[in-house]
Amino acid sequence: MLKRIFAVVLALVTVFVPLVTAYAQGESTRLYPTIYVHGFMAKDIYKNPEDPESGTAWPLVTDDILTAVKEALPVIAKFAALRDWDSFGNELSDVFAKLFAPVCCDKDGNVSNGSGIRFDYPEKEEINAEGTYDFDYDWRLDPLVIAKQLSDYIDYIIECSGSDKVNIICHSFGGVVTMSYLGLYGNDKIAGVCFFASAPYGERYNGEMMSGNIGVEGEGLTEYLKGMLSDNDYNYLISLAFDILNMSGILNPICDCVNYTVEKILPIAAAKAVLPMFANWLPIWSMVPDEYLDGAMKYVFGTIYKDEDRSVIISRIEEFNEKVRYKREDILKSLNENAHLIIISGYGLSTVPLIKNWQCNSDDTIDTKNTSFGATVAPYGETLSEEYLAKAKAEYISPEKNIDASTCQYPEQTWFIHNMKHTASNDCLDEMMMTLLRSEEQPTVSTYAQYPRFLEFSEQNDTVLPHTEAKTVSFIQKIILALKDIIKLIASLFNK
Repeated sequence: MLKRIFAVVLALVTVFVPLVTAYAQGESTRLYPTIYVHGFMAKDIYKNPEDPESGTAWPLVTDDILTAVKEALPVIAKFAALRDWDSFGNELSDVFAKLFAPVCCDKDGNVSNGSGIRFDYPEKEEINAEGTYDFDYDWRLDPLVIAKQLSDYIDYIIECSGSDKVNIICHSFGGVVTMSYLGLYGNDKIAGVCFFASAPYGERYNGEMMSGNIGVEGEGLTEYLKGMLSDNDYNYLISLAFDILNMSGILNPICDCVNYTVEKILPIAAAKAVLPMFANWLPIWSMVPDEYLDGAMKYVFGTIYKDEDRSVIISRIEEFNEKVRYKREDILKSLNENAHLIIISGYGLSTVPLIKNWQCNSDDTIDTKNTSFGATVAPYGETLSEEYLAKAKAEYISPEKNIDASTCQYPEQTWFIHNMKHTASNDCLDEMMMTLLRSEEQPTVSTYAQYPRFLEFSEQNDTVLPHTEAKTVSFIQKIILALKDIIKLIASLFNK
């Protein structure tokens, strides 16, 4: 009898002690299937998805690019001889329009050329409550259409797993898709959502581009390249080289030449090559920030296509705006009341250098202000004013003094990761997101000591660590560190 009692007690201890310990330590105990909703251009587009031998419409294949280059060379040579801007713009635009035609939508925003993705649902027996599952979709489609596909996929994962809800991790445009799903279908089947560097509030460069503000500046180009190569083994040498290149002014006449060319041919190129692709992709319109929307609509439909009937795609843009764009705050409020809401934003990098207005703090693609759902952010390379900082609460200010997190919609549920690139997909980030989603209670920036409000990311080391102090490097220090990189480079060459 005593042995039986001991066995029962031992069984109870075996079951309950780990649970109590996990709870006391704040470890993950909340398990649901997790669906990854990836971003724009994350899935290959095939010219014929039913044909195994079909090539891709996106990404572009080498043969198609080489053909375009061969067709462009005579156009460039002709321009060099005649200096006829109109002819040059028309003929060069025709080359690029042909190159991108297989991936374009029609003027109503539909895919009508038979191209598409290849995506099979995971087998039922492969699905369980702890698994993670990719949701793939044709990123050219209307976000409202993709949201319906996501709804079907969620139902399938729930049915096969035996769970009643799912977690969602959405990245970039995937945040628009998820917001669209929540707006159309609610959050009853959602346990938690992690908006990871996501775009429901748009991207500045999208707004600039769709407003016709295209151009490049030497400083913007060098800062972007420095950010992209920041995790290189010789990053100090590369950074110093770009600084010297920028200070030399060599890039300025090159950029001036590019901008002059853009100014000359943009009206033609926009109508024949650029906007037939971008303006007919409804996802692009969903990622135009609110402050740019009216200007972009006026430029595209009131200037470039003023003589064409674009009423169908305009009505579809307006439908998205009414069902999702103008209801984002209400959608998020409802989600926050019924599920975990987690927002992760990258900062410390400059944005895509294809616009002159490039000076915004970002994750190299989307503005930090937008991915954080409303933080106050100083322009790239600057800090918030002394007057502003004197009135702000220190706990919300980044170590670089360029971000005030208090103005976010959900400041206690928003994490900022310094030097995290937009496309970062390291294990340390996956671990962080899963830990937060599986937290028993709604996690905040105070829940886990290893995940405070401000974090530092290292791609090389695959780490995301608390970020408490800004690292400043003087020009002299840059030279010394660059010399060390040179010595390291020479040593590696000799070792080979």
